[in-house]
Amino acid sequence: MSAELVLEATCRMLGAWAFLSGAGWLVDAPQWAGGGPLGRDLHRLRRSRWTQWRPFDLLHDSRFLALLGGIQAALGLWLVLLPGQPLIALVALGLIGATQALRGANDGSDKVAMVVIAGGLLQAAGIALDQPVLTFAGALWIGGQLTLAYATAGIAKLRHAVWRNGTAIQGVLSSYMHGCGWAARVVRANGPAKLLAWSVIVLEVLFPLALLLPTSWLAVVLGLFLLFHLAIAAAMGLHTYPLAFAATYPATLVLGQWLRIRLGIG
Repeated sequence: MSAELVLEATCRMLGAWAFLSGAGWLVDAPQWAGGGPLGRDLHRLRRSRWTQWRPFDLLHDSRFLALLGGIQAALGLWLVLLPGQPLIALVALGLIGATQALRGANDGSDKVAMVVIAGGLLQAAGIALDQPVLTFAGALWIGGQLTLAYATAGIAKLRHAVWRNGTAIQGVLSSYMHGCGWAARVVRANGPAKLLAWSVIVLEVLFPLALLLPTSWLAVVLGLFLLFHLAIAAAMGLHTYPLAFAATYPATLVLGQWLRIRLGIG
């Protein structure tokens, strides 16, 4: 895969994530008004030094958050429509990163997106300046972070009995916040819950080895993970997760290709 094609694919998916995430903040902004369920007056109950500062009121003002959400959604759409230009990518990714930093990382997809933004900036700068080392550094950052994220998540699950016996899967899918009626019924019995839990654990723990597979097979493995994230999105309502993780996959393919070349594998 050429560096330009990798950047284009990364930007398209990251742009789609930014559009959905920003639009969601734009819609939810009224909840941040004083007296609302996420109002800044409630955050002041934390009594931290940060919540007493004047900038806190600005950053948690519902109108300011709506503005940030609108800006991020517009920038995301810009990236989706014009993803292949390195200078455009530098500007759009930088501004999306700035709006996200002001809003804060609120869930795992936000954190993954920030990883992609940092790596995407390196990739775009490398292409614009004709510096392949910078371009590869961006791919290494994104693909390496994804590999660590999957492997450590799998190891953490493996260490806990509630994951090994499927109880964690049952609890999450039947919870008030992230529960899903049809999914909870599927894993109600211990057999399906345990099978699903171990499938996730094995895939995550062994993911680093997938980097040594031929590119087409690595793409299949990443496709399985994308299906996993799509299933989570459908069951738990975490709709931005699939796009954030999918944005890491082009760079991960590059990392796998580089590792196989360095190791003399196929």
